[in-house]
Amino acid sequence: NALIKNILPLEEKLKERKLDKWMERVRK
Repeated sequence: NALIKNILPLEEKLKERKLDKWMERVRK
């Protein structure tokens, strides 16, 4: 359970970063 709790937030952060990069590409 501890590993899952640590991994899930990391995946969410990665998704947010990917979305930010994608949004930057779309804006440009």
